[in-house]
Amino acid sequence: MTRRYSRLFVALLLPLALTAAFLSAATIRAGSPDICATCTYSTIQEALDDDATIGTTLVLGAETFLENVEITRPIILVGAGPGLTIIDGQMIGPVITINGGVTVSLSGVTLQNGDASSVDGGGVLNQGGIVSLSNSVVANNMAPNGAGIANDAAGQMTSDHVIVRDDVADELIDDISVCSDCAGGGILNFGVMTITNSTVHGNSALVGGGIENGSLATLIATNIEVYGNTAVNNTGNPDDGTGGGIENIGTFTLTNSIV
Repeated sequence: MTRRYSRLFVALLLPLALTAAFLSAATIRAGSPDICATCTYSTIQEALDDDATIGTTLVLGAETFLENVEITRPIILVGAGPGLTIIDGQMIGPVITINGGVTVSLSGVTLQNGDASSVDGGGVLNQGGIVSLSNSVVANNMAPNGAGIANDAAGQMTSDHVIVRDDVADELIDDISVCSDCAGGGILNFGVMTITNSTVHGNSALVGGGIENGSLATLIATNIEVYGNTAVNNTGNPDDGTGGGIENIGTFTLTNSIV
């Protein structure tokens, strides 16, 4: 996924439709955890790889999981709260990657320290899934595009009560930036995305410091705050340095919000 629109894969954008079970996931309260240091599953990936958990709800313990998690099956993951359940990508890849058209709900977590230097989406990389993210924090991640969250052209995503902060769209080689067109410091959307009751702040990119809504994308935002983000042109490319808060070249509806 890049901002070079001539190379965009043209996909049919489907209406945003989550099943009732996944829409109600945010109301689930964490009970006895399924995944923790002393639980049935000690890692998130171990639980997701077990056929017995497909389509179920898994409760994460109040601890830090040092993992880069790949999700390829329907699942509901419920953390103890963003200050308690932390998934740390250790700066070695996206924190969460959703592959294929699976339905995923994730709530009550902090997703931090992802570094998707060879792909996109340092915190969350949604590659065609139907994803709900709620009551969570996405922070301190890096990727060439969509450092916090990247939703690709086939992706459908909702974010409610989510803080996306301090993410950097950049690509480093030997600590030297090689970015020529890095977009979406906080969020990069090429698919269908709805954001409600959320905050995007302290993120940076060459284009779309807070949010980049790309060509053919649909973004609906209600009751959000976008502030303190940065888009800086340090490449000489006239297309860079635009959209400090939001850059939109798709379809974008903004209601009852502050930018």
